[in-house]
Amino acid sequence: MRRIRSTYGAILVEVLLAVTLVALIIVPVVSTLSSAHKSATWSENNTEALNLAQSCLEELLANGPEAWISQPFCPVPDNPDFELAVDINLLPARLYEIHVYIRWGEVPDAQTLELATLATPAGRSRL
Repeated sequence: MRRIRSTYGAILVEVLLAVTLVALIIVPVVSTLSSAHKSATWSENNTEALNLAQSCLEELLANGPEAWISQPFCPVPDNPDFELAVDINLLPARLYEIHVYIRWGEVPDAQTLELATLATPAGRSRL
């Protein structure tokens, strides 16, 4: 009878050790996977924001000075997760400074990407 109790005790200790080892392995793996998912999402959002900003800037430059009007943040029609703003400043010698802002995420923690260029009314631009 004594032999059976010590066997149960040994089995209990082995099970506890196994559970501890599994927990020590699973926690870092789950943490790493969670971190990788956040990084992938961040990268995807940055790429999408950059594509939207480049597209808007190219469209502004293609349409010429008539389209160079500042506008506050408003949702992007094809992508409601992002907001777009444009800021136009006239510099000396009829040189325009064009800023395109793309914002995404919840407002207190929103991330913003800015893309800017200089342009002249003749349509020539320098990045």
